[in-house]
Amino acid sequence: NNLTPMEVVVPAFGVKDVGQSMPLVSASNTITVTISGAVDFPALSTITLSGLAGTQTATAALAVGGAGSSSFGDAGAWTDTGTLVLTVASGGLLAGTSCTVSFSVQNSATAQGAQTVAVSASLDSGGVDDSPVAAVDMDPDTGSLLGVASGASPLLMVVPTFTAQSMQQSSPLNG
Repeated sequence: NNLTPMEVVVPAFGVKDVGQSMPLVSASNTITVTISGAVDFPALSTITLSGLAGTQTATAALAVGGAGSSSFGDAGAWTDTGTLVLTVASGGLLAGTSCTVSFSVQNSATAQGAQTVAVSASLDSGGVDDSPVAAVDMDPDTGSLLGVASGASPLLMVVPTFTAQSMQQSSPLNG
């Protein structure tokens, strides 16, 4: 009950899922994130996704899409070290409401294992003392993708190879 005097609630994330669309090196890859808070996230709060290492995507404003993208405007602040900061738009995010956003990165040119992605936040209080939401590991999608076991896991990248090779000819004669 939010009317209880002096009650202190520790802000946390309810849902915190992450997955990818492409496990192959050097390919364009859409990362999809679904989050919900146990408390309201007011406008101007920030949500930080970290641990998205191993891309070729340069530091810049990174376009966000998906059903929940209007909750964050058109873009987030991306760093080439693998961090995306999203700023909550006017209206905020209501407690218990799932929000799904996606963004595209360029996969690394070399293979790597799946990354552990974390989410944290700073809830805007309208003053100097914003309320932090402690970083927690996100729940990765571990499904297979393109025949790659756990290929939907965030930033798992493999070099495509042939599993069998064979070449034959029908006749040794010229013409």
